[in-house]
Amino acid sequence: MLISLRFVDLKRKKYFFTPVYFGWLAISVQSLLGISLYMSGEKVDPSKGFHYFYGFIAIMTAGIIYSYSRTLGKKKILIYGISSLFLAGLGIRSTLLVLL
Repeated sequence: MLISLRFVDLKRKKYFFTPVYFGWLAISVQSLLGISLYMSGEKVDPSKGFHYFYGFIAIMTAGIIYSYSRTLGKKKILIYGISSLFLAGLGIRSTLLVLL
């Protein structure tokens, strides 16, 4: 995504934003599964509670970026790239939190 700031031809592709939208869809599915797990009454170790927080932050970030996508103009690719890196960091952090 951020490479396309240098290479203009990449931005002209028909399905350029498709991977971003699939990533957001995956985040939404994971968040819904996390909410259903929480609502089922499953006991969670208190030290793993931040895992839910990271899921909430991820879904909110994707929603906010999507809602502002029409007003971003030429900076849309830059904002999508930075937010994708942020979401990847959240995913890695929440995975490590559960595993360790």
